[in-house]
Amino acid sequence: MASTAKHDWPMVSLLETADDVTRGHKKVPKSAYEEVGSTPIVDQSMDFICGYTDEVPTLVSPPYIVFGDHTRELKYIDFPFVPGADGVKVLKPAEGIAPKFLYFYLKAHPVQELGYSRHFKLLKELAIPLPPLDEQRRIAAILDEMGVLIEKVDTELSVLQKVQHSRLDEVLRHSPQVPLKTYVESIQSGKSVKEASTDEVCNRVLKISAVTSGIFQPDESKPLPDDYVPVDAHRVQKGDVLVSRANTAELVGASALVVDEVQNLYLPDKLWRLNLAQGAHAAAVVGILQSAVVRSRISAKASGSGGSMKNITQSAFLQVLVPQLSTGEQARLSSLLMLIDSVRELLLQKRLLLETLRLSLSTLAFQGEL
Repeated sequence: MASTAKHDWPMVSLLETADDVTRGHKKVPKSAYEEVGSTPIVDQSMDFICGYTDEVPTLVSPPYIVFGDHTRELKYIDFPFVPGADGVKVLKPAEGIAPKFLYFYLKAHPVQELGYSRHFKLLKELAIPLPPLDEQRRIAAILDEMGVLIEKVDTELSVLQKVQHSRLDEVLRHSPQVPLKTYVESIQSGKSVKEASTDEVCNRVLKISAVTSGIFQPDESKPLPDDYVPVDAHRVQKGDVLVSRANTAELVGASALVVDEVQNLYLPDKLWRLNLAQGAHAAAVVGILQSAVVRSRISAKASGSGGSMKNITQSAFLQVLVPQLSTGEQARLSSLLMLIDSVRELLLQKRLLLETLRLSLSTLAFQGEL
């Protein structure tokens, strides 16, 4: 592919901009990770800090850039730490290189995904532009500020989540408890169908990931074969309360409300639609199901061997204890939760716009046009 760069900066390889300091440092096996400790552990997982240890830090001259050889995860580390498990590559930016400039360039130019293979060999081949140090620092400062703005939105989302949980916990503490079947008249499950070989089809079936975040994600779906005629009772509609009957112990019973109109989406066998009893408010029921206490009760009733996939039966699910709320109390709770959801949606849109702006600025910066 021809370069679109507008600069005349020299292009150098990764190992001309950073030293690989991975070797010679003791790594902590995953089985030895602790929840608390004096020294953070950084590995190739998505978690920024994956655990702690009381061992003395072995990498004590930050900043470092950590690369996941299997996962391609990139982390900018500005504190002493101990590397964890296998697959961790630790880079120390060289003299004359602004560390965050290098980090942002690597983030903006991910190497090809090779599955659970080694990726550092590709990273070493990456050609990196090398502007003057002052320009590197200017670019890094701009992209860093964008990161700060995005982190502020993440903080606002976190606070909003705490407000929601606080209100739901208050409802749980001060209400009598009744079986969930008080709110549910019946449960409709879907059907497991083999995925179509092409994405260019009319009908789609949801994945369980459509509800795991607590917000309905219609794009989390897969194509149904054109020769399969879906049952109309399995069609997903606006206002549906969807629940996952199978997942990990933490996610079994995850739920979401279908807020908007959707087209040609159908239930799989692992997602239920709750047909609510007369007078039950969908938003209130979903809020109750998403509360920490009720989530733990659902998980406790799930069964399954090992720690991976758990399943809950309809009868066990309907016996889960939930707060008994009058129609008026449900209406007030629904109004609050829908308002919170509206604010959350605005914040998520803001975050998406900021991410898009950061990507645009990053592209311009590394082409020498910022």
